[in-house]
Amino acid sequence: MTTDTKTSKPLARTRASAAAGASKRAKPKAAKAKEAISRKRGHVRIEDVAKVAGVGAMTVSRALNQPHTVSAEKRKLVADAIRKTGYVPNLVAGSLASSRSKIIAVINPAMRTSIFSDMTQGMWDVLEKEDYQLLLGSTDYSQRREDKLIRTFISRRVDGLVLTGASHSKSSRRQLENNNITVIETFDLPADPIDMVVGFSAFEAAAEMARLAGAWGYKNPGIITAPKTTDNRTQRRIDGFISGLKDVKLRLKKKSVCEAQALTMKAGGAALEQLLAADPTIDIVLCTNDILAVGALLACQRNGWSSPERVAVTGFGDIEIADQLSPSLTTVRVRGYEMGQRIGELMLARLQGDVAQAHICDMGFEIIRRQSA
Repeated sequence: MTTDTKTSKPLARTRASAAAGASKRAKPKAAKAKEAISRKRGHVRIEDVAKVAGVGAMTVSRALNQPHTVSAEKRKLVADAIRKTGYVPNLVAGSLASSRSKIIAVINPAMRTSIFSDMTQGMWDVLEKEDYQLLLGSTDYSQRREDKLIRTFISRRVDGLVLTGASHSKSSRRQLENNNITVIETFDLPADPIDMVVGFSAFEAAAEMARLAGAWGYKNPGIITAPKTTDNRTQRRIDGFISGLKDVKLRLKKKSVCEAQALTMKAGGAALEQLLAADPTIDIVLCTNDILAVGALLACQRNGWSSPERVAVTGFGDIEIADQLSPSLTTVRVRGYEMGQRIGELMLARLQGDVAQAHICDMGFEIIRRQSA
């Protein structure tokens, strides 16, 4: 009896172990694969998704890249497996295979300025529909930073590059021309573009504003400029102002031009105060940038100068706050969002093999007359 009792316990354990083993063996293949993935550290691979879905790795690849070649039933299995495993496709590997990164790089001089964010949004709204992503860089108006960003983005093998302005170093221009990359320059109309251009003539926009100042009856103009170290577009606006004033027989005195110390509202206000201290007869101030113009209007309020009665102020860009000021700002409207949309359309057309698109697209400008002039 004792012997029988002792031997019955191991037999019971053996039966229980066998039942547990049978239970484990009965688990579906997909469940076992999922358990293995949950225990494993590191990236989930396409082979892991295939195990969970119960299909081959090539079927998963086709379901992701050529879904029309896979049955609806298998596409659902793959989709469920991706959701369960948290799999994210390796786009770097995909880009090596297809020679496409699906990334467009955008280099702007400043991120905080609404006109550049409008352009970026316009691009995004077009490119996102074709699964392209934007990679953003800011130069802070530094040529050295632009050179560094261009090198970095080329090394990342972006499909296209959007540059603000048309003033680039010789080394950057050579790199862009020699690396078979689609380039679109914007916010300018260069005579010798690297590739394609979507922009407007800063010179002509400034000249038209100056001509209108004469037509509106102003006699003693002044100019507030952004720091000339920013970019060449500032100089083209200055040249446009001077040319337009000459067209309407208005003389610009040397002391009637003031370069702001920074591209800020505070600097714009200080520049206006400096101009009027040097020449109290100035009756209109043309600013190369809306930020400076807003600062000038705020300086008028601080000093008790009515605008436009004491001094009129005009800007350039038509930023969001321009029509909310009191007085509201007379300015040059630049179609930032529409430029972005057109850039996106041209970029897609080129990347899809259409080389017949116009290389230079002039988006024009509009003078918006409001209360300040």
